Amino acid sequence: MTTDGIGGQIEVLFHNAQASVPTGNTPEEYDAFIRAEIVKWSKVVKQTNVQAD
Repeated sequence: MTTDGIGGQIEVLFHNAQASVPTGNTPEEYDAFIRAEIVKWSKVVKQTNVQAD
């Protein structure tokens, strides 16, 4: 695992937090997961009024 630069630091943080766990799902399962994540995080963005710079 690389730790060079900010990208590497972020990669290490995600790895340590186990925020991204590879799985062997079907394309349909992946589609359902992504759609659920969009719904979940859209609510967070709206409730917190997060805006992109």
